[in-house]
Amino acid sequence: MGFLNPGDQVFHHCYTTTQSEGTWTHLRKSGTALEGWVKDDLLPDGGSGYAC
Repeated sequence: MGFLNPGDQVFHHCYTTTQSEGTWTHLRKSGTALEGWVKDDLLPDGGSGYAC
């Protein structure tokens, strides 16, 4: 588990849609091996524009 701070650069890979929780984006924190899924409504830019 990890965390992001305001201003951290992340690379958005793709998004997926769940039946009950909306869309989630898979991302990686720049300069690290930290990666995972984040609910799109928590991301200031709304997440990835590419479906997985």
